[in-house]
Amino acid sequence: MFWRIGIVTCALFNLVLIGCNPEDENQGQDGGSDTDGAGTDAGTDSGSDGGSDGGSEQKLSELIRHSAQRGATWLLGLQQNDGAFIEDDDRTFDVWETINSLLALVEWQDSLTPATVDSAITPALAFLYDSENPDGMVLQNHVSGGDYCTETSSEYIRLLVTLAQAGYLDPAIPEAKAEYLLQQQTAEGIWDIHSAAVSPDNSKYPSVTGFAVRALLAAGKPPAQLDSISAFLCNGINSAGNWGALWEYYNTAFYATEPVASAFANISGGLGCKDSLYHFVVETQQTDGSLDDNPAPISTNEISLELKTALGASSLFSLAGEVEIEKIKRSIVWLVGQQQPDGHWNGGYFPHPNPAVHKSENIYATARILLLFKTVLAHFE
Repeated sequence: MFWRIGIVTCALFNLVLIGCNPEDENQGQDGGSDTDGAGTDAGTDSGSDGGSDGGSEQKLSELIRHSAQRGATWLLGLQQNDGAFIEDDDRTFDVWETINSLLALVEWQDSLTPATVDSAITPALAFLYDSENPDGMVLQNHVSGGDYCTETSSEYIRLLVTLAQAGYLDPAIPEAKAEYLLQQQTAEGIWDIHSAAVSPDNSKYPSVTGFAVRALLAAGKPPAQLDSISAFLCNGINSAGNWGALWEYYNTAFYATEPVASAFANISGGLGCKDSLYHFVVETQQTDGSLDDNPAPISTNEISLELKTALGASSLFSLAGEVEIEKIKRSIVWLVGQQQPDGHWNGGYFPHPNPAVHKSENIYATARILLLFKTVLAHFE
């Protein structure tokens, strides 16, 4: 993204279909929480397909729901008096993390006490409204100077569209913001990050356009020049079938493939380089179900395999859906096995090149995994 600052077991669920090995345990990567512990692998048998019959899918659905409830409960416990969602008093990404937390919580509201989520939405919205610039856009945090972040603002619009559809706010609110975002489309047909925290050379990384297009489609304002957008994105694909990895954008190629694949999944004509992205993503899956694009490390700060798997599996679902559902199931089962005792997933650390800077990504990882779970769960129901 964008800145520059100087035991779940097989026996518990009786998942005989998944081929779990109760003796196989993986140590979770500490992403900054005092309660981090070893996640127990709930499905590392590479020969297992996660089950293909109705009974298997019902068991997997139950596993997903139980895991999601625990993750959502952990997120709820992080809300501050001002409405923001942060961990360990770290305000570096308080707007970004609040938006992602709410996106996940609203999706899983049916698994929680509705009043609990309702009571979280009002103060969180107040915090976000107070974080806006005069044009209604937001930066990654409440206190940063500068203009706004296109990616954070795009996810903000998606959140507001979701809340408006659920009756929490006037649909005119996200509509106005989406119209402003639409007007920021460049002559090339793409979007710039707009945040002064990102170097100009990296301000047009493809994830930025992916986030913007996805938000505009959610708001019912499809952008013009879709052919130009597709051409820009596809012309930037490297020989490996992706756009590379930059530290400002989490140092994983999956950070770009996820919003781009999601945005173009339902666009007529799609993305001209969809096959290249698909082959890149599917070939990164490990035998245990995790996904790893193995970027060159920036410093000792790196995001976790859990976060990369969430972004990679989400990309794969958008790119292939039913065709690769068994591979996606394996990723889901692996992720459930990595869940920490308090309900969160380790996110590692934002890959800032200064090793002295530590920004936990537990909130982002947990929110992204919950969103992936909800997307895949819809396949079974």
